[in-house]
Amino acid sequence: MRNYKYGNIMRQKYVIFKNDEKNELILKAFTELDNAESVLTCEETYDEKIIKSTIPKGKKALVSILRTQNIYPPGLYAEIIAESVMELYDSKNINTKELLFDDMTFLKKGTKTYIATDNIEYEKIESDEIFDDDFNINYETKDTLNEDGFILNFEEDELIDIECEI
Repeated sequence: MRNYKYGNIMRQKYVIFKNDEKNELILKAFTELDNAESVLTCEETYDEKIIKSTIPKGKKALVSILRTQNIYPPGLYAEIIAESVMELYDSKNINTKELLFDDMTFLKKGTKTYIATDNIEYEKIESDEIFDDDFNINYETKDTLNEDGFILNFEEDELIDIECEI
């Protein structure tokens, strides 16, 4: 097994073949190595009846049929493979589809860029506004003003949990 350095990620090729003579669908997975040599990593054969009966149920149902213990492409790849299978069965002229995937493209799909900035604006609270008649005191928290006049809330015995979506 080869070690791949960051930036030298594998490329994958999937070949989908509709064999009308044997009423089956064949899905082959290849991995491209450093020297651009493709190596067959897996081959799966499906009964055409099952594929044809699953297609009307939609792409998700087809993905669940195409994914097996032996061949389990990532979600993005599996959806594209399922779409290609649907196209094969819609077309009378095409029996083979070849799909090429670069793992680097796959890894970049889910990333977002966040920019840190110091230009955050806060609303300064005047001390007159703090002591309005309709001000409700919450005795479970301790409200404190910092030197800039901002209210800082501290819950007793409470951990702060920050979540960030990517």
